[in-house]
Amino acid sequence: LVSDWSSDVCSSDLDPASVQKSQADEETVFKTIEKCGLKVTTAASNKLDLRIGSAETLFGRQIMGKAGLLIDESCKGLIGALKHGYKFAEKKDGDNEEKPLKDHPNSDLGDAFCYLTSYVVGSRGLNIVVKREIKQVASTAWV
Repeated sequence: LVSDWSSDVCSSDLDPASVQKSQADEETVFKTIEKCGLKVTTAASNKLDLRIGSAETLFGRQIMGKAGLLIDESCKGLIGALKHGYKFAEKKDGDNEEKPLKDHPNSDLGDAFCYLTSYVVGSRGLNIVVKREIKQVASTAWV
């Protein structure tokens, strides 16, 4: 979820499959989350290369020389998925499959993280607001 710092509103992009009705009660994941009071939309794209690329964009981002994306150490499942659990199967010829393995919960965590990063980076533009103190320095400090 991405929280707007100026309000109590949270929003998130969901997998486009979230609008499919459940076999049990005809309810969609999208509607269930909406009923909890969260603002949700379906992701602009379900293309895997764009979702993984958005995660790579945020991991490669620096703010004032420091990591632009930090994951709290208490998120052990996500960290494990991103370190080694979210992966692609290897074909017999040595190449990788086109899609990640569906090994729950690693694939669920990896996919959710990529949808989150695609929300931040994706077709909506970079929605990251960096709050920092602006300090004036002498022009010679940059030389």
